[in-house]
Amino acid sequence: MANQPLWWQDDAVITKSAKSQRHTVTIAVKPQGLVSDYLTKQLSLSNIVDTSMPLGHFTLAQAKTSLDNREPDNQKLHPLLFVAGGSGITPMLGLVTQALADGHQVALLHYNRTKLAQFQHQWQQLSDIYPAFSYHFIHTDNPATYLAGERYLSAEGLLSLNLSLADTQIFACGSQALLAGLYKAVSEIILPKGNQLRDNIIIENFGSALPDFDSGGNQVLDNALQTESHTVYLRSRQRQFDSDTTLLVAVENANVRLAYTCRQGICQLCRCNKVSGVVKNIQTGKISSDGYESIQTCINIAMTDVVLDI
Repeated sequence: MANQPLWWQDDAVITKSAKSQRHTVTIAVKPQGLVSDYLTKQLSLSNIVDTSMPLGHFTLAQAKTSLDNREPDNQKLHPLLFVAGGSGITPMLGLVTQALADGHQVALLHYNRTKLAQFQHQWQQLSDIYPAFSYHFIHTDNPATYLAGERYLSAEGLLSLNLSLADTQIFACGSQALLAGLYKAVSEIILPKGNQLRDNIIIENFGSALPDFDSGGNQVLDNALQTESHTVYLRSRQRQFDSDTTLLVAVENANVRLAYTCRQGICQLCRCNKVSGVVKNIQTGKISSDGYESIQTCINIAMTDVVLDI
């Protein structure tokens, strides 16, 4: 909030009362994050931080009008489904809390590759207070947590939720893979009156544009990702393979595991050193030099043979 004191709320007590004068700020701490490291480890209590007003289109206000012409009874609130992948859970706490306080039926799906479930305490509080709230944490390496027996988003998983999908507004925030999986899943669900569930989706898109889909739900490849195949050499592991996609995906296709979280060029966890070769940033279109430099594997593709210090 610009020119206003920022109140910190370490462990908010969630109630149905009027809006609090305090606001919770969620900080994702990253190993190489200059801002998050400063805010969480160096900034003193009572310090004042001047910021701009919040920006973006990922707000609950969109759910209030986008489906009104489908709902015969405008006094009845639409159900809301929130789908998050990894750090995409960050904006969901405020949205879900507000939606429940407004009287919406809410379901939250959180897909994560680690056992850590962010805001677990807050989700439990909300479940205790609001019977209309259901929370599903899907640890993608633990089959016991899968929704409808599926590791990733699927039509079966969405249909297993106690929601009237035709009238449900969907908010999704996560990797390109998660968003693509969501669009594929909804394309397999037939709604009455010729309506399409994909029209009910609002996404938060931090990185490169979401891959488009044809009417049958098939992915249409972005021209920016179509490139000639080049050899990638991992110097420390003495592995080499061909790549015609992002370096992170190519490494994974070669059965090598690298650190990553967001897969969108945000968290910096996939950053490594390029020893030689030219790469292209698929978000900015920037072409690198041929020398030694630090790059993010999730948003760079090889334009020549490349050597990585991995």
